[in-house]
Amino acid sequence: MKHTGILKKIAFRTILLIVFASVLSAIYWFLGGCPIWMLLGIPCPTCGITRSALALLSLDFRLSWYYHPLTIPIFLVLTFALCKDLLPIKKHAADRILIASAAFIFVIYLIRLWLNVIS
Repeated sequence: MKHTGILKKIAFRTILLIVFASVLSAIYWFLGGCPIWMLLGIPCPTCGITRSALALLSLDFRLSWYYHPLTIPIFLVLTFALCKDLLPIKKHAADRILIASAAFIFVIYLIRLWLNVIS
């Protein structure tokens, strides 16, 4: 029975993540573009995630990869960050996983900037 409670918590937190992403998408569409791009004039590390996620929902994996190659890994990392306290993993190990993930995402961001493939 203990596992059922944990699964419910993971499902609830994943739903919260999806709702949060939906709210950000609504803000994106309402403003007519990315607020970071509009304010700073540069793309953020997650630029293209909304379009990529929509392409994934349409099962267009090629287009999803084109918009942002890390859509699924970023979603998994965010889910892990929300649920790390529910998993049998030590805090410092979870922190290392999150730091390594953030570093990887930032490196991919720099590569995408250098190749000028962020649209």
